[in-house]
Amino acid sequence: MPSARAIRSSLQVAAKTDVGRVRTNNEDNLAYDLASGVFVVCDGMGGQAFGEIASKVAVEAVIDFFKVKKGSPPPEDQLSTEPLAQAVHAANRAVRAAEREKADHAGMGTTIVALRIEGEGATIAHVGDSRAYLFRQMTLNALTEDHSLVAEQVRRGVLTPEQAERSSWQNVLLRAVGTADEIEVDVRQIAPADGDIFLLASDGLTRTVSDQEIASILGSSNDLNSICDRLIAAANAAGGEDNITCLLVRIVNRPWYHNILSKLFSGGQQWQNSI
Repeated sequence: MPSARAIRSSLQVAAKTDVGRVRTNNEDNLAYDLASGVFVVCDGMGGQAFGEIASKVAVEAVIDFFKVKKGSPPPEDQLSTEPLAQAVHAANRAVRAAEREKADHAGMGTTIVALRIEGEGATIAHVGDSRAYLFRQMTLNALTEDHSLVAEQVRRGVLTPEQAERSSWQNVLLRAVGTADEIEVDVRQIAPADGDIFLLASDGLTRTVSDQEIASILGSSNDLNSICDRLIAAANAAGGEDNITCLLVRIVNRPWYHNILSKLFSGGQQWQNSI
């Protein structure tokens, strides 16, 4: 899939997905809608082409949620009051429905990481091990925590980060869209500042390219398309064993007071919960 670029008001966007060097099909999908300020990356699972179906259904469900509902949650869904989390729950229902259509679709699912930028705030919602990062003033910060077995073992002190990188259980997810009728969605809100770059990525990038190298590439150019190409190339150079997807969103020309707000609501003022 070729890279894409668009500009809406104070947003610049570039996105690219690549099959990698080993897989024969791409189970990653991405989508964005500048009108609603919504950006989504999904990494499907389920074997054959079913992971590709699950990820496609999920990204379309999130985008359609804001196009059709205009951000208003369906009245029957009481799982969350946060619109982006509502959209992820809608994606879960859509994948479950697609799975029930055919018996051989059983077991399909997808990770999801989504960003919504509206007014002075940004919201991240995710399930699984696709990640969101914030690149601000040449520093890369993770905005999500993987819902995987090895990540949980690291959090509990059972494994060191170095041991986790070598673990044969890296593919085991504790949460994914489409695997249950109800899921937990982690949500985080921050105040963006002028020049911020958000990165949404599948694990085909983050498992093979270190955070340090990602930060170096993000700081190497002002051209988001070029950055996407370099991130994909770095993952392929490291083996390209999985599909690789990156989506970049840069905040530009924000009013000066937005930068003050981002400082006031950074660090300990950021919040994250599961909905």
